Amino acid sequence: MLSIKNQLLLGLSVCLALSACRATMRPDDSLPRLQKAESKQGDTTSEASEASISNPTVSSNLAEEKAVTPGIIEAWKLATVGKDEKGAMAILEKLNKEHPNISTVQFMMGQVRELYGKDKEAVDHYQKAVVINKFSSMQTFKLAESMRKSGDFEGSLVYYRKLGENLERGSEMIEQDIKDKKVEYTEGTERLNMQKQLLDSVRLGLAKSLVEAGGHEEEALQVLSKLQGRSPKVKEDALATLKKLVEKNPANGQAKDLLNRF
Repeated sequence: MLSIKNQLLLGLSVCLALSACRATMRPDDSLPRLQKAESKQGDTTSEASEASISNPTVSSNLAEEKAVTPGIIEAWKLATVGKDEKGAMAILEKLNKEHPNISTVQFMMGQVRELYGKDKEAVDHYQKAVVINKFSSMQTFKLAESMRKSGDFEGSLVYYRKLGENLERGSEMIEQDIKDKKVEYTEGTERLNMQKQLLDSVRLGLAKSLVEAGGHEEEALQVLSKLQGRSPKVKEDALATLKKLVEKNPANGQAKDLLNRF
């Protein structure tokens, strides 16, 4: 469990990152790091910026994002420091009525529900957020995670898979931009590292859902094999998932071989 201070910092950073993402209407601080990492998954950064300037809808969304930010911060502080779920949700519900097209509000409602262990209710809010803004990697990831945690393993797969594909493609594009010197090396490397960290989390979640759902052993092994050599924490979680796969499928020789190589 995160400390209250870390919960507050996490919520605020996510809130700011999502606000900036809507400013360009592109997929996964101001500009936040997450927005920079995601912007290459579609158009180039300059193209996205030009679109945000010339598109009145985008400009309107940015204005609304600024309008809801104080309320979102207040709600998150109330949920974490004040330990008042009901009060936090009341603030967010009021914001949602006033700004129904801003996905950050629904996303933060999901965050509050998740904070209090209500994953099924969190799923409802994350789904609404994704419907409003299908380009946000973070919102899609949180939807998949909450579906998995609430027991909908099969349902989470489509989101994990699609997001994983997008992040892999985005990483390749950033690597090419670094190689072609289209982006400053330090900035590009920072974006690439953040992209890969999120991809690690997506792959872990995908592997867990594949193992729990059953019948996806081959795909699970392919995903887990990509997590070898990653950070110690990622490797630890991947190893635990692999051990569960072996326990459920003791006759699977490929799983045992991968376990020995981990």
